Amino acid sequence: MNMPIIAIVGRPNVGKSSLFNKILGRQEALAFPEPGVTRDRKYAETEWNGKKFIIVDTGGMEGEIEETKNEIINQAKIAVKEADLVIFVVDGRDGVTPLDRSLANYLRKENKPVLVVVNKIDNREQEQMIYAFYALGWEKIYHVSCAHGRNISDLLDDIVRLCPPAKKAGSGSSELKDNSIKIAIVGKPNVGKSSLVNNILGENRVIVDSVPGTTRDSIDTVFDYKNKKFVLIDTAGLRKKTKVLNELEKIMVWQTIKSISRCDIAILLIDAVEGVGMQDMKIADLIIQANKACIFVVNKWDMIDRDSREFKDYMKFIGERFPALAFAPVFFTSAKTGEGVKRVLEKIPQVYTNYSRKVSTNHLNKFIWDLKMEKSPPAMKGVPVKIKYITQVGVKPPVFSLTVKGLLMPNYLRFLKKGLYKDFDFSGSPLVVKFK
Repeated sequence: MNMPIIAIVGRPNVGKSSLFNKILGRQEALAFPEPGVTRDRKYAETEWNGKKFIIVDTGGMEGEIEETKNEIINQAKIAVKEADLVIFVVDGRDGVTPLDRSLANYLRKENKPVLVVVNKIDNREQEQMIYAFYALGWEKIYHVSCAHGRNISDLLDDIVRLCPPAKKAGSGSSELKDNSIKIAIVGKPNVGKSSLVNNILGENRVIVDSVPGTTRDSIDTVFDYKNKKFVLIDTAGLRKKTKVLNELEKIMVWQTIKSISRCDIAILLIDAVEGVGMQDMKIADLIIQANKACIFVVNKWDMIDRDSREFKDYMKFIGERFPALAFAPVFFTSAKTGEGVKRVLEKIPQVYTNYSRKVSTNHLNKFIWDLKMEKSPPAMKGVPVKIKYITQVGVKPPVFSLTVKGLLMPNYLRFLKKGLYKDFDFSGSPLVVKFK
């Protein structure tokens, strides 16, 4: 990937995520009038006037910037270090603040090309407010209004003109190619989703915190494993509806639902200590409704006393609670120690292959013939039911069209699906059967 990387930085609540969305031309990052909504680095690919580049949204930088243990600031600093161009966003209504000056000093030391962008200049009368920002030390100051879209195109013209070509894009860029396997890691808060992401990537790509709700946005990360390209989507934990107390929480839930809808495989993370709860089952319902491939991962397996009985009990319990996801393989892991994580990684390509599998009509009709020889469909009110023809009409998920004379009983449909899983290995993938 030879696209330049542009990082957007600034103190909290100056409009970084709003600018990120305006540049993309879509609502990708959470933009909300509350400081600290963006916490991790969020990457997206876009283009302007035929030139492609990667734009990075970051969390608000405040306090001690040079020496800090604050993970939000450290994530932003990583974005600056791998960027080819930095957009330094300030708030025109607030004027130059001490924190703006501190950030300006930090950026000068990093020796990166910087565009100072004064946001919230909504009309011509407010343009006089930009002159104070020349004190930050840059010769040119840009002024925009993300709320109204003022001067965004002029800013983009200079971004593509000034940004040098990057020799190598960062590991977190989201160049989502068609041949990539998109995996959404979902689960209730504090089950270890971000820890699993970091363990898979071998770096602190997203913030890990023991406080539920640290990840507020969906974060996409591209990486390669055994010559396969993966897009890993870390998501915010889905709370119970009664705990979705404000508009921001509702947006977070919507983002997670959207992440499930655009993934190929959903990894449903379950807390081994807490066991399976109603919220886990509701998240499973979202995966089922979206017809996504699924892998169960029971995390924090290192924190319980294990024996063969415990393992069998968990497998039985999952089977009872998630009958509609009986096709999903189950793994027991510790995202903290790395136990079992490699087995999950190695299973993903196989599940994706099954999710994308296309079976020839000849093989399917031989399967139907053998199935009828083993067990004929039961008659409806004394009238024989005849299966005449079957063909596959779709993939991801596999969709089958079944021509039937009469009505097929639900128990025979389950028998038919069980046979498809057995004969053609659709493990990890849902199957959809439509009738004619």
